[in-house]
Amino acid sequence: MTGTAARSRPLLLAVVAFTASACGDSPTRSSPPPPAPVFVAVTAGENHTCALADSGTAYCWGLGTTGALGTDSSTTVLVPVAVAGGPFAAISAGSAHTCALDRTGRAFCWGNGARGELGTGARGDTAAPAAVAGSHPFRQISAGGQHTCAVDTLNVPYCWGRGDNGELGDLAVTDAAAPGQRVYDEAFSYMAVSAGLHHVCGLTTDGRVRCWGWNPYGQLGLGVNVGVGAPLTVAGDLRFQQVSAGRTHTCALSTAGAAYCWGYNAFGQLGTGGTTDTSAPVPVIGGLVFTAVAAGAVHSCGLTQAGEAYCWGSDADGRLGDGGLPGAHPTPERVSGNLHFTALTAGGAHTCGLTPDGAIYCWGFGGFGQLGTGRVSSSPVPVRAWPSSQ
Repeated sequence: MTGTAARSRPLLLAVVAFTASACGDSPTRSSPPPPAPVFVAVTAGENHTCALADSGTAYCWGLGTTGALGTDSSTTVLVPVAVAGGPFAAISAGSAHTCALDRTGRAFCWGNGARGELGTGARGDTAAPAAVAGSHPFRQISAGGQHTCAVDTLNVPYCWGRGDNGELGDLAVTDAAAPGQRVYDEAFSYMAVSAGLHHVCGLTTDGRVRCWGWNPYGQLGLGVNVGVGAPLTVAGDLRFQQVSAGRTHTCALSTAGAAYCWGYNAFGQLGTGGTTDTSAPVPVIGGLVFTAVAAGAVHSCGLTQAGEAYCWGSDADGRLGDGGLPGAHPTPERVSGNLHFTALTAGGAHTCGLTPDGAIYCWGFGGFGQLGTGRVSSSPVPVRAWPSSQ
């Protein structure tokens, strides 16, 4: 859920406010809004959103009750606020925690840590970035439900946090509060991992997708609904270039740019034109060629080569961004606004995109401020994330 963007900075105009002063009715000029950062990555969690600026500063907004925003706020934050630490090179928002990598590959996490998902060696929440234990330099990281996974510089995957559903992929099926035993898959090297609610899927260096963990809806893509505590290759003779694990479904992008999804499908989030679950990869209909896919809670999105965003699945609270009516939308629909994006991320009930000039637009449920507009309100079309004075 990340992407790069151009470095041009938009022009912001100062806002003049007229108020009555203590000595009369003379006007006073308010401070202009701060210039918006040029963002290079964005990631949506269950009820919060985080992003990286080109400076390496991390920003988060939305629900902060467990410290997932990296600040001492215990309530909601309606506009992006800077996270201490960094500079960071990658960031990932989970259900109620967030993790990032600094420019040396060192991992930091913050937020909910009840099951060890922060990787510090201890359990408990923290509202500031805390270093993940161990000496592994990582090059990619993904925060999930109550677990976190990452790939080190030797292409070895590690997971930590909740493990009773097999999320850690180490056959132990127990929690781990720090990266310890590697994912039990020594025959394969990994490019990336994606952590869902209680499952994980990884992309190997030879283009396979291998998944492990909870599997009642077929979200592991194995052709059966049986959970596993170690990675297995998804069904079908397919090769992929990207994978995204949602709450209870998974989507992946083939080397030819075709989107495939599998798992829970009650809201059409698999994009098959229907609402039947499937335990093996099925193509998203419509014949679109994508450069990226993103799986959320019960919706999915894809980004075309032209930078156009399409979404499918549940449109409750406007999370598909097409301005349409709520309900199941089992086929891809173009996001409104004639915007073009370089990256997309799908969260619990909201979606965000990164534009080529480094701006972030979000849509969907905004009841916790996760759209970043300064308001506690939802939007069925993209709205820009930054102070509402823009």
